[in-house]
Amino acid sequence: MLIDLIMGGPGREAAVSRRSGTAIAAGLTRTGHDVKIVDLRGELEPQWLRDGAIVFN
Repeated sequence: MLIDLIMGGPGREAAVSRRSGTAIAAGLTRTGHDVKIVDLRGELEPQWLRDGAIVFN
């Protein structure tokens, strides 16, 4: 399954989001999913997401 995992962001909780997002991505990858991490530093650009992927935030 294609999963685009969004994490980070400009807010105060960005570091927590990155730590938990990295752990989630590792678990999904271990179970055979094709995971792309999208680490936000500002606005999300639609072209960063893959066609047909499930978006997890």
